[in-house]
Amino acid sequence: MPPLRPFIYAELLPNIRQISIIATVEPSCDNSTEVKLSLDRKTISLEHRWLTSILLLPGQIAASAVLKKKPDVASKELTWRLPLAGEPTRGKLDTNDAPWPAQSLRENTELFCRGCDELILAEGSIVSWRDLPSENWAEMMDFWHCHKPSEHGQAGHSHSGETKGYGANKKFTARQTVGFVDLTTFLLSENDCQNITVIASDWRSLLYQPLSCTKCKEYIGHIDKNAEGYRLYKWRLNIVSKASATYYGPSTSSIITAQLQSIMSAQCCSKVLLLPMTYKSPAHSIPPSESTDGNTAPSSSSPTTVLHFWVLSPTIRYSSTARDTKQDRKAGDMQDLPASKLAMKIFWKRISGSMVESLVGNASVEEVFLPEETIAEIHETLRESADFLPASARKFQDWDVGLLERFEGEPGMGNGG
Repeated sequence: MPPLRPFIYAELLPNIRQISIIATVEPSCDNSTEVKLSLDRKTISLEHRWLTSILLLPGQIAASAVLKKKPDVASKELTWRLPLAGEPTRGKLDTNDAPWPAQSLRENTELFCRGCDELILAEGSIVSWRDLPSENWAEMMDFWHCHKPSEHGQAGHSHSGETKGYGANKKFTARQTVGFVDLTTFLLSENDCQNITVIASDWRSLLYQPLSCTKCKEYIGHIDKNAEGYRLYKWRLNIVSKASATYYGPSTSSIITAQLQSIMSAQCCSKVLLLPMTYKSPAHSIPPSESTDGNTAPSSSSPTTVLHFWVLSPTIRYSSTARDTKQDRKAGDMQDLPASKLAMKIFWKRISGSMVESLVGNASVEEVFLPEETIAEIHETLRESADFLPASARKFQDWDVGLLERFEGEPGMGNGG
């Protein structure tokens, strides 16, 4: 077996203005092992048995930091916490950006199925794009209206925002030529869309009636009966950049993490269940999942994937040599070093049966319903993300530890093309 390159992982700790670094070598440190910081204090290199790993750090190390050049012999894992240079800044760590907000979209925006590039929304179909408020906006407005100091205790004081036009009964409905956007979906009028098939299974007892791409049969959204329109999932769609004529579609995890961050902020809750849209308690019957027109709805009778999340850090910035595809890097070779990434750090486990039942309805756990194949994709992403972490940081008690990508912008899109 060929020798393994040293592994290095670094994570920015903005609250204490430090960078945590963990490195591992196989089988252990010896006289050949050497650690160095670059002159600009932005990279760290670790040489072991004539193999070199170089990591671009998620921040610049302060000039006062001292790094022991020769680690102790026989050590397998090396750890440092080094002070950060410059003034404290959090930047994108304090934001909750999501792909394709209304301000980035134009009248010439077109949406395509990500599975087959079939046109779903043609250029000119939407003349106005608008951001939807958060899901709990009506309740917040009711609370604000009820507790306004200037009105509290007055005769005729109402405990509802209905008279103001923004109560919890009020709702946004799809309108032709208007595209509504939230963190994870587009709300569109049926008349503005094309090449979409309504799956004709009996979904009356479920929350969602699915929509599929007519060409490739991919599940791309569902009918929103309350909003009287189509909810199309951002992670199932692409937008074409007019400048480069290339398709752009952000990762599924970068979209879902924006939703998780929103839940944490609104509900002050760090534990979440990802449940399939077909989920029903065993006490309820499940309708057939096979349609009469040849389209197949997501199956609800097969074993489902339910993920239990405990969000440790909603946004971190990290670097890992596992992201470096250049396997023969030499000392001093800084070419094409992978940049640091934004991510959500999560404790997670896959659960089923009675454990799911015990958590559904629990006040300390929020529930997010997603297509089953989307949950399976997130599950696989979490499993693969363990490779970016040091072996000692991949488990916490009976939880697995994983990383999900956070959104950082749309490369080459020009904010909607």
